[in-house]
Amino acid sequence: MEPVQSGGIIIWRDRVVLRRTLLGEWVFPKGWIDPGESLEQTAVREVREETGVQAEIVSLAGEAAYESEGETREVAYFLMRVTDSPEWADHAGIDAAAFPVGEVENVLTFENNRDLWSQVSGQVRQIIRNRRGWSRP
Repeated sequence: MEPVQSGGIIIWRDRVVLRRTLLGEWVFPKGWIDPGESLEQTAVREVREETGVQAEIVSLAGEAAYESEGETREVAYFLMRVTDSPEWADHAGIDAAAFPVGEVENVLTFENNRDLWSQVSGQVRQIIRNRRGWSRP
């Protein structure tokens, strides 16, 4: 199944940025792929729109499906790192927050996000350990 949405697992310093939906659910930010847009372009755009941070892709994290309105929707996720935080203040504590890596699994609302997290959490920890040389916002 081809992904119809794309999003990011966002690493910011030693934390992971999550999005809170209108229903209070904590998820990895994601959104619909616009016509002519690549998975990568969608992930970068959606992360910025939903969290207020500018991030760049580090690597592909994987795919996770979810059910909505009687259909299964596939989402491609990328590991990303924050490069700037131009609108973070507009989102922080409202519809986005940065969590310590050890808390992410317990904060995520949905099993599909927790399953994806279990597959990439070791890689996220390694990226954090190796972040020397990154520009720090």
